[in-house]
Amino acid sequence: MTWFFNSRNVTSGKVLANGSLAIQHVIHGKAFEGWYTCVASSHAGSARSSAYLQVYGKQSLCEKHKIIFL
Repeated sequence: MTWFFNSRNVTSGKVLANGSLAIQHVIHGKAFEGWYTCVASSHAGSARSSAYLQVYGKQSLCEKHKIIFL
């Protein structure tokens, strides 16, 4: 399982045992917004799925969120 953010390998976050991507300390702003794509490959072929993440809300030093793509 490989994860991409705006067509580049994901450099932040953690791929969980089930293949999900967990991103912690997400704050309001453009740094986390964009296309997240998961590519799964095996001997039978490959598949991909994409989702666009847009972060809304007011930024606060105390408010940090965790997002998990399943």
